[in-house]
Amino acid sequence: MLLDQRLFVELRLSNNGIVGDSAYYISRGEPGYDEMLERVGGLNPGEEKSIPPYR
Repeated sequence: MLLDQRLFVELRLSNNGIVGDSAYYISRGEPGYDEMLERVGGLNPGEEKSIPPYR
């Protein structure tokens, strides 16, 4: 979480030797913000965590 409470998300997907990367910001109030915080178990400004794999 950045100091302004935006989330910076970096994702990587690999399947059959094909790799895709994505990076984006999520601001408070945007769709997915609360769900992402819940998924990583909460964050404080300046804190970083890995995103558990989706299954």
